[in-house]
Amino acid sequence: MKLKKALTNYLKKQVNKTGYQIKKVNNFVFLDSILNKLLAEKGTINFIQIGGNDGVNDDPLHHFIVNNKSKVTGYILEPVKDYYTDLEKNYSDFPLIKTLNKAIHNSETEMLINRVNPESAAILPKYTKGIASFKNEHHINCKVPSEHMIQEKVACVSLQNLVKEYALNRVDLLQIDTEGYDAEIILNIDFSVFRPSIINLEYYVPQTMTKETFDSIIELLHKNNYEIWMEANDISAFQRNMFIKN
Repeated sequence: MKLKKALTNYLKKQVNKTGYQIKKVNNFVFLDSILNKLLAEKGTINFIQIGGNDGVNDDPLHHFIVNNKSKVTGYILEPVKDYYTDLEKNYSDFPLIKTLNKAIHNSETEMLINRVNPESAAILPKYTKGIASFKNEHHINCKVPSEHMIQEKVACVSLQNLVKEYALNRVDLLQIDTEGYDAEIILNIDFSVFRPSIINLEYYVPQTMTKETFDSIIELLHKNNYEIWMEANDISAFQRNMFIKN
């Protein structure tokens, strides 16, 4: 069994280098596919991840980063202090990955975030570690009783200021998972100065955004020359001319 797993992992890494992937039937993930294609084209990938949690739990980028350690650079933001401590530890051996203990907010430098009480974590499902949200009622949609929730003050920075501060002139991927604030971030982007090749965000209608807000996001992305791929929980938007060589 160990030999089979080692061989499978080896084959996956070799195939990934070509821009393709080995996947089980009915286990296709568009984001994985397009990231590997872009990496094969460019040789490196730069990203911003908003809402990194611990960097492993339900993380759509972790395996891609691990498999391409020397070719992927990025900034991962996680506002919840104990989750950030785990994030920092999990990427301590990745010098190209920078972690920031902050949230993205369009206007505030501090916010109260609603998160699971650490004392309740052991008796709640594993997924509840990822439901921290600015929205006061988000935990109800996630089927977590209010007595297990607490508020925590977190530091915030706008996406615009983050890009300026770290001179992030080229961003191949903007990954967003903020449990309800994704739409506000997308609708506040000035695409004339900040245009990631790929934007991946979480959506639930109507739990985290209204149908009208969802439609506004799609309209804005189309207007700025993005095509859309929809998964069960995520939207992947990619520039129409991304693979066209000049």
